[in-house]
Amino acid sequence: MDKNKWDEVRRIRKDFIRDDIDDYPYFSELNHAWETLCQTVYSGEPFGLPEPIIQRDADEQTAETPLEAYRYFLDIGLYPPPELLVWLNDAFTQYYQGIGKVELEDVFFGRPKPGVGNGSKRAFDELIYKNFSMAIHLEAISAKHQNRKQLSLTGVAEQLFKKNGELISVIEGDDLNHQIFEDNFPDIASFLRSWRRWKARKARKADK
Repeated sequence: MDKNKWDEVRRIRKDFIRDDIDDYPYFSELNHAWETLCQTVYSGEPFGLPEPIIQRDADEQTAETPLEAYRYFLDIGLYPPPELLVWLNDAFTQYYQGIGKVELEDVFFGRPKPGVGNGSKRAFDELIYKNFSMAIHLEAISAKHQNRKQLSLTGVAEQLFKKNGELISVIEGDDLNHQIFEDNFPDIASFLRSWRRWKARKARKADK
Protein backbone atom coordinates (compact mmCIF):
# COMPACT_ATOMS: atom_id res chain seq x y z
CA MET A 1 0.00 0.00 0.00
CA ASP A 2 2.83 2.41 0.84
CA LYS A 3 3.90 3.98 -2.48
CA ASN A 4 6.40 6.39 -0.91
CA LYS A 5 9.38 4.33 -2.07
CA TRP A 6 12.11 4.99 -4.60
CA ASP A 7 11.44 1.68 -6.34
CA GLU A 8 8.14 3.18 -7.51
CA VAL A 9 9.91 6.22 -8.98
CA ARG A 10 12.62 4.10 -10.63
CA ARG A 11 9.93 2.03 -12.32
CA ILE A 12 8.34 5.19 -13.74
CA ARG A 13 11.72 6.67 -14.72
CA LYS A 14 12.28 3.76 -17.09
CA ASP A 15 9.32 4.99 -19.15
CA PHE A 16 11.04 8.36 -19.59
CA ILE A 17 14.34 6.99 -20.89
CA ARG A 18 12.98 4.29 -23.19
CA ASP A 19 14.05 4.43 -26.84
CA ASP A 20 10.48 4.44 -28.15
CA ILE A 21 9.24 7.19 -25.82
CA ASP A 22 7.78 9.11 -28.79
CA ASP A 23 5.20 6.34 -29.13
CA TYR A 24 3.88 7.28 -25.69
CA PRO A 25 2.62 10.92 -25.81
CA TYR A 26 1.89 11.03 -22.07
CA PHE A 27 5.54 10.47 -21.25
CA SER A 28 7.09 12.16 -24.28
CA GLU A 29 5.33 15.50 -23.69
CA LEU A 30 6.36 15.62 -20.05
CA ASN A 31 9.87 14.57 -20.98
CA HIS A 32 10.13 17.24 -23.68
CA ALA A 33 9.13 19.94 -21.18
CA TRP A 34 11.70 18.67 -18.68
CA GLU A 35 14.51 18.55 -21.26
CA THR A 36 13.64 22.10 -22.36
CA LEU A 37 13.97 23.26 -18.76
CA CYS A 38 17.31 21.50 -18.40
CA GLN A 39 18.66 23.08 -21.59
CA THR A 40 17.51 26.60 -20.69
CA VAL A 41 16.55 27.50 -17.11
CA TYR A 42 18.60 24.72 -15.50
CA SER A 43 21.53 24.85 -17.91
CA GLY A 44 24.92 24.47 -16.31
CA GLU A 45 26.65 26.79 -18.79
CA PRO A 46 26.38 29.95 -16.62
CA PHE A 47 28.25 28.04 -13.93
CA GLY A 48 30.83 26.58 -16.28
CA LEU A 49 29.29 23.13 -16.02
CA PRO A 50 28.86 20.80 -19.02
CA GLU A 51 25.67 19.27 -17.60
CA PRO A 52 22.38 20.79 -16.33
CA ILE A 53 22.41 21.75 -12.66
CA ILE A 54 19.79 19.04 -11.99
CA GLN A 55 20.48 15.50 -13.13
CA ARG A 56 17.78 12.99 -13.98
CA ASP A 57 18.16 10.93 -10.82
CA ALA A 58 19.07 13.86 -8.57
CA ASP A 59 15.79 13.40 -6.72
CA GLU A 60 17.14 10.32 -4.94
CA GLN A 61 20.09 12.35 -3.66
CA THR A 62 17.93 15.02 -2.06
CA ALA A 63 15.73 13.04 0.32
CA GLU A 64 14.99 9.64 1.79
CA THR A 65 11.56 9.34 0.16
CA PRO A 66 9.90 10.54 -3.08
CA LEU A 67 7.45 12.73 -1.17
CA GLU A 68 10.26 14.48 0.71
CA ALA A 69 12.12 14.99 -2.58
CA TYR A 70 9.01 16.45 -4.24
CA ARG A 71 8.59 18.93 -1.39
CA TYR A 72 12.31 19.72 -1.41
CA PHE A 73 12.29 20.79 -5.07
CA LEU A 74 9.26 23.02 -4.56
CA ASP A 75 10.71 24.52 -1.38
CA ILE A 76 13.81 25.71 -3.27
CA GLY A 77 11.82 26.90 -6.29
CA LEU A 78 12.66 24.13 -8.78
CA TYR A 79 10.40 21.93 -10.86
CA PRO A 80 10.58 18.29 -9.76
CA PRO A 81 11.67 15.74 -12.40
CA PRO A 82 8.62 14.45 -14.32
CA GLU A 83 8.86 10.95 -12.86
CA LEU A 84 8.17 12.48 -9.43
CA LEU A 85 5.07 14.21 -10.80
CA VAL A 86 3.81 10.96 -12.36
CA TRP A 87 4.57 9.08 -9.13
CA LEU A 88 2.50 11.61 -7.14
CA ASN A 89 -0.36 11.32 -9.62
CA ASP A 90 -0.22 7.51 -9.37
CA ALA A 91 -0.36 7.72 -5.59
CA PHE A 92 -3.52 9.87 -5.67
CA THR A 93 -5.02 7.58 -8.32
CA GLN A 94 -4.55 4.64 -5.97
CA TYR A 95 -6.26 6.62 -3.22
CA TYR A 96 -9.28 7.57 -5.37
CA GLN A 97 -9.64 4.06 -6.76
CA GLY A 98 -9.89 2.79 -3.20
CA ILE A 99 -13.31 4.51 -2.96
CA GLY A 100 -13.16 5.13 0.76
CA LYS A 101 -11.30 1.95 1.63
CA VAL A 102 -7.82 3.50 1.32
CA GLU A 103 -6.44 6.32 3.46
CA LEU A 104 -3.90 8.84 2.14
CA GLU A 105 -1.86 8.07 5.23
CA ASP A 106 -1.60 4.44 4.07
CA VAL A 107 -0.66 5.45 0.50
CA PHE A 108 2.13 7.84 1.43
CA PHE A 109 3.40 6.52 4.75
CA GLY A 110 1.95 3.07 5.34
CA ARG A 111 -0.28 2.28 8.27
CA PRO A 112 0.43 4.13 11.54
CA LYS A 113 2.80 2.14 13.75
CA PRO A 114 1.85 1.51 17.39
CA GLY A 115 4.05 3.55 19.69
CA VAL A 116 5.56 5.50 16.77
CA GLY A 117 2.61 7.37 15.30
CA ASN A 118 1.53 8.40 11.82
CA GLY A 119 3.67 9.85 9.02
CA SER A 120 3.68 13.44 10.25
CA LYS A 121 4.59 12.38 13.80
CA ARG A 122 7.41 10.17 12.52
CA ALA A 123 8.70 13.02 10.35
CA PHE A 124 8.60 15.40 13.34
CA ASP A 125 10.55 12.95 15.50
CA GLU A 126 13.07 12.30 12.71
CA LEU A 127 13.73 16.04 12.37
CA ILE A 128 14.25 16.53 16.10
CA TYR A 129 16.48 13.47 16.47
CA LYS A 130 18.65 14.52 13.53
CA ASN A 131 19.01 18.05 14.91
CA PHE A 132 20.02 16.64 18.28
CA SER A 133 22.52 14.22 16.73
CA MET A 134 24.11 17.10 14.82
CA ALA A 135 24.24 19.17 18.04
CA ILE A 136 26.13 16.32 19.76
CA HIS A 137 28.61 16.19 16.89
CA LEU A 138 29.17 19.95 16.96
CA GLU A 139 29.55 19.93 20.75
CA ALA A 140 32.28 17.28 20.50
CA ILE A 141 34.17 19.42 17.97
CA SER A 142 33.71 22.58 20.05
CA ALA A 143 34.85 20.89 23.29
CA LYS A 144 37.98 19.54 21.62
CA HIS A 145 38.78 22.92 20.05
CA GLN A 146 38.28 24.74 23.36
CA ASN A 147 40.12 22.05 25.33
CA ARG A 148 37.24 21.54 27.73
CA LYS A 149 35.07 18.71 28.97
CA GLN A 150 32.28 17.78 26.60
CA LEU A 151 28.72 18.44 27.73
CA SER A 152 26.60 15.44 28.71
CA LEU A 153 23.68 14.43 26.51
CA THR A 154 21.37 16.17 28.96
CA GLY A 155 23.52 19.29 28.75
CA VAL A 156 23.45 19.28 24.95
CA ALA A 157 19.67 18.79 24.95
CA GLU A 158 19.09 21.64 27.37
CA GLN A 159 21.40 23.87 25.37
CA LEU A 160 19.57 23.03 22.13
CA PHE A 161 15.98 22.98 23.31
CA LYS A 162 15.91 25.47 26.14
CA LYS A 163 16.67 29.15 26.66
CA ASN A 164 16.52 30.75 30.09
CA GLY A 165 14.78 27.60 31.32
CA GLU A 166 12.02 27.85 28.69
CA LEU A 167 11.46 25.36 25.86
CA ILE A 168 12.37 26.77 22.45
CA SER A 169 11.64 25.37 19.00
CA VAL A 170 14.36 24.13 16.67
CA ILE A 171 11.86 24.14 13.79
CA GLU A 172 12.04 27.13 11.49
CA GLY A 173 8.76 28.84 10.79
CA ASP A 174 5.97 30.90 12.31
CA ASP A 175 4.38 30.87 15.76
CA LEU A 176 2.20 27.91 14.79
CA ASN A 177 5.26 25.77 14.15
CA HIS A 178 6.69 26.75 17.53
CA GLN A 179 3.42 25.86 19.23
CA ILE A 180 3.37 22.48 17.48
CA PHE A 181 6.92 21.88 18.69
CA GLU A 182 6.01 22.72 22.29
CA ASP A 183 2.90 20.53 22.17
CA ASN A 184 4.82 17.50 20.88
CA PHE A 185 8.15 17.78 22.70
CA PRO A 186 8.39 15.69 25.89
CA ASP A 187 10.59 16.45 28.86
CA ILE A 188 14.35 16.12 28.34
CA ALA A 189 14.66 12.71 30.04
CA SER A 190 11.86 11.20 27.94
CA PHE A 191 13.32 12.73 24.80
CA LEU A 192 16.73 11.17 25.48
CA ARG A 193 15.19 7.73 25.96
CA SER A 194 13.31 8.07 22.66
CA TRP A 195 16.41 9.36 20.90
CA ARG A 196 18.46 6.36 22.10
CA ARG A 197 15.79 3.98 20.75
CA TRP A 198 15.81 5.86 17.43
CA LYS A 199 19.59 5.70 17.27
CA ALA A 200 19.56 1.97 17.98
CA ARG A 201 17.00 1.37 15.22
CA LYS A 202 19.16 3.34 12.78
CA ALA A 203 22.21 1.26 13.73
CA ARG A 204 20.32 -2.02 13.26
CA LYS A 205 19.02 -0.85 9.89
CA ALA A 206 22.53 0.14 8.77
CA ASP A 207 23.88 -3.30 9.72
CA LYS A 208 21.39 -5.12 7.49
